[in-house]
Amino acid sequence: MRLIVVRAGLPEPELNIDLCDEDGRFLARLDLAYPEYRVAVEYDGRQHAELAQFKRDADRWPAIAAQGWLLVRVVDHHLRDPARSVVAPIDRALRSRGWRPRGDRSSKTPGPK
Repeated sequence: MRLIVVRAGLPEPELNIDLCDEDGRFLARLDLAYPEYRVAVEYDGRQHAELAQFKRDADRWPAIAAQGWLLVRVVDHHLRDPARSVVAPIDRALRSRGWRPRGDRSSKTPGPK
């Protein structure tokens, strides 16, 4: 997924970063992350469909959002049309947080801190 994102011209994400709350409590390990913009991308493989794992995932989504992060979730069928189902949502999330592609003449607004 990282290669799809980078080859599409999006910035290089950080991989497998730990997200903690203000008290240092572990919340999640983010698959791909753009800390400057607080955009995270999670690939939910087949194991995430198992009920127990799905419940754990669903419980942490609000915790991620509470830290000011946008979460883009990707599942296997999204990889059939990665430009539309992977790249476009990540691009929208990053742009909503101020990222602009190189050569874009519009002003860059810093992402949330």
